[in-house]
Amino acid sequence: MKVLFDGKWIEDKIELSVLDRGLQFGDGLFETIAVRNGEAKYLKYHLERLAKGADKLNLSLETDDFENQIELVLNENHLLDGSLKLMVWRKYAAAKGYDFGTTESQYLLIPKQHHSIDEIIKKAGFAKNITFIYSSLSGFKTMNALPYILAANERKLRKLDELIVLNTEGYICECVSSNIFWLKDNVYHTPPLSSGCLDGVMRRVLIERMVKAEVKIQESLSTQEELLSAEAIFTTNSNGIRFIERLENNSFDVAIVKSKLAHLGF
Repeated sequence: MKVLFDGKWIEDKIELSVLDRGLQFGDGLFETIAVRNGEAKYLKYHLERLAKGADKLNLSLETDDFENQIELVLNENHLLDGSLKLMVWRKYAAAKGYDFGTTESQYLLIPKQHHSIDEIIKKAGFAKNITFIYSSLSGFKTMNALPYILAANERKLRKLDELIVLNTEGYICECVSSNIFWLKDNVYHTPPLSSGCLDGVMRRVLIERMVKAEVKIQESLSTQEELLSAEAIFTTNSNGIRFIERLENNSFDVAIVKSKLAHLGF
């Protein structure tokens, strides 16, 4: 796979200054964009979120250029089914400590072939060692992913297929790399952005389709006990929708929610 770094084709390595802002401080953002049938899915939404995050970081970028660069990468790699990771971070400029001396950015576009993921989550649990917190940046994918790394490590150590993370106030927030939804009494629920969860693109798409179809959807701050009383639970990210079959000692109806979501085009 050929990678595009600041408009230059590279194979597998890039050269960075030891004072690079991404390396030193994680001073940047990223987007993971699904590619299906040669098309970058929901690209408009990804670039909108990237632009909003860049504004928060006082980072200049031209999202119109990214559309052209993404098309170049897809064509050069003949990528039909996979994903693109778009990383944007601040260029190095002489400054003291955490201060930055420029708003200019650099970017990296990495294509990846698709690896199929089981849509059924056999066993999930609630996180014990990590909580997430709301901030002005929690809705964006920043280059500091340490909380998610810790969550992924706990999931692995506990031999779970998914981990549901609470926020510091004890409410349901999100999963390791996906948003969470659940169905109860014919109403769909998902945590609000104020919970500290990511402003996920698939989350946005699903909510928009539900509202358009006049399906009841509610953004709810909910406890573990409330989630365990749901009829069905599922997650969303750039790979699509996955269904939780078992959470702690509770089992959930996968078939009922799959059938309902099929009517929304999923």
